[in-house]
Amino acid sequence: LDSTKSELDSTKSELDSTKSELRELEYSGKVAMPSPVVKYFRAWQRQKILALLAGVLGVVAIVGPSTYVQFFLTVVGSTAAGLMVSSCLVFLSMAWHGGGEGFSWIDILVIELDGNGSRMENWLCLVVFMLGILRWALGV
Repeated sequence: LDSTKSELDSTKSELDSTKSELRELEYSGKVAMPSPVVKYFRAWQRQKILALLAGVLGVVAIVGPSTYVQFFLTVVGSTAAGLMVSSCLVFLSMAWHGGGEGFSWIDILVIELDGNGSRMENWLCLVVFMLGILRWALGV
């Protein structure tokens, strides 16, 4: 039983090491992992409906009622702000703590847009997004 536990611990540490190596390769752009966001939307069976919905929402954002336009601008702006803040902090953190060689801030942003960011990046982006929505909802 003790040997099995030690073997399990060893395997877990190897897995963690491999995950961190893979993450570094993803950040460096040497390995293109399929995006979870792309996988999710590709799996939808009704692509024409999805495209039509996106087009209608975009047109209404231009010619629609001002209440919808304000909501649309808040959602888009909060999303952009969340991506900008989280990618900035991740890039600066990696640059200051090493491991940031060979890639730029825009590389981190693209990784986040693809849905391949870490949980911390995703949570940070979500928090900034929610703060923007809350600000709009409270009228501040």
